[in-house]
Amino acid sequence: NFDANTHAFFTELDALQTGRGFQARYPGGVTVNSKEPPFDVVFVFDGVDEHGLAFANHEEVCELASQAFGLMLSSEVGAQEIFTALNEAGVLQGVSPAGHGLYLATAGQSVIRFPARAVAERCTAWQAAEVADFCLADPTPSTSSTPEGKGDGEIGFTGAQALRQRLSLNANAAPFDVQLVPPASLEQAPPEEQPAMARALVTHFMQRRVYGDAFGQIAKTAESLAAELRGEIAGGLASALRGGRLAPVAAWLSRLDTDLQAEYAGLRSEAERLAAGLESQRKALEASGAAVDRATEALFLFRKGQMQAAVNRYLDDAGHHARLALQGRIADAAGEVLQAGLREVRARARQLAEARSRLQQAHSLLTGHAAGLERLAVGRSEINLATPELVAQLYAQHRREPAELALQVAGDDAIVGWGTLTAEALAGHLTEAAAQAFTPLSDISVEDVLAIRWDDRSAGQWISRLIGLAAGAWNQDRALMPDGGASQASFLTIGVPDATQSIFANAGYTLVSTHDPERIVALRTVYGASFDTLKGAAGWERAYETAQRRGLPLHVVRMK
Repeated sequence: NFDANTHAFFTELDALQTGRGFQARYPGGVTVNSKEPPFDVVFVFDGVDEHGLAFANHEEVCELASQAFGLMLSSEVGAQEIFTALNEAGVLQGVSPAGHGLYLATAGQSVIRFPARAVAERCTAWQAAEVADFCLADPTPSTSSTPEGKGDGEIGFTGAQALRQRLSLNANAAPFDVQLVPPASLEQAPPEEQPAMARALVTHFMQRRVYGDAFGQIAKTAESLAAELRGEIAGGLASALRGGRLAPVAAWLSRLDTDLQAEYAGLRSEAERLAAGLESQRKALEASGAAVDRATEALFLFRKGQMQAAVNRYLDDAGHHARLALQGRIADAAGEVLQAGLREVRARARQLAEARSRLQQAHSLLTGHAAGLERLAVGRSEINLATPELVAQLYAQHRREPAELALQVAGDDAIVGWGTLTAEALAGHLTEAAAQAFTPLSDISVEDVLAIRWDDRSAGQWISRLIGLAAGAWNQDRALMPDGGASQASFLTIGVPDATQSIFANAGYTLVSTHDPERIVALRTVYGASFDTLKGAAGWERAYETAQRRGLPLHVVRMK
């Protein structure tokens, strides 16, 4: 019954506004005779404007109404001027040919907008995405994949051979001494006692001097070298990442992995050769030990000479066995150091790959956000000064070089930790770094932009555009008006950021300070229409008559 009730409302309102009045009974038996017009003017906001364009929804109509009344009430002087002019012209006093009052008015609004904060946000997103692009870019011939200060992939040592040399030194930086020197007591002992003494000497020498002292020092040196190698890798990585590019660093890590693998493979071949030699020497040592035992069975006259020769051979084989064991342990320890380096390189490569993946996701978020800001809806009665050309110009004026920003966000080896962040957090990190350059854009007002474009249009031309866009929120049938609506009066009130300093100050229109730096709002009010000239009126009346025939109570309290 909305249409029928609308007609009922207008007939009651018209009776009051034209002085015909009516009598109404309220609950409790109270009767009221209404005769005096309750309003000077009644504002109508229809769902279709005077250009025939429908509003999107009720919220858009309500927003227009609230903003219109806000502007009108913000300027008491302007409102007084309007009503003085209306009274002098008698616009609201007449009636239509059908006898309905001309007390209806409506409002239309148009806006010149420069969304400074959205522009700054869009430029910031562009810059952040550009930094991400820079960091993700593939290597070029001019892009070095070697960390600064390093030569041809070196990371502080010259390979496996250098490691073995370091591992061959004792705590005093001198070569390990594994020379087995027999004591005089061994040579002076009776022949039958020498086998046991020789075996005890070799066992003690191997356990203490070789497996104990030498191997223990080798383990300490290997641990220290592994820490040095990890530090060299971390330092080289941090140096490379200071440039902000991920791809060259990934290439450097890949090459380093290949080099370390090659060194390790060569070392393993040498270790296998040494292990084979050690096994052969172990068998030789066992054989010479057996020869010492057999020497005790020699003829008495030859026993001492044979025993001395057998013991000397046994001790020589033991010394050679000790040296081979030491070389094998050194090779194994060097391999352990290289393995530690490989684990470090691969862990860093995984971190870098995760950071790259997260950066790609953040880049997508940033470009999507920038595109979303670019697609922000522009109202049908709105002039958006943030044209693509102007935004591009502002961006070019304020942007920083991506390489410069990349150096800022990639401090130390922070990039490696990006893989632990969410894409949103990383996008926020890049945005924060980029935002400072575009902070001044947030302070640009709509009038600042108009001043830039003042050569394109004068104040009068801008106002003409605003008037043309500020369509009244009603749809009239001008054929029902004797003069086609020429007798209706319209007024323009302009809301500007600061009326005392506006570039429209001398344009001849009422200005209202809105303190909104992003918008200039033109309020166009139109007065002097009767409800029967609205295009929906005929349909409302038909619905009203149908409802009356059905006995619907359209006038709940009206008696006559």
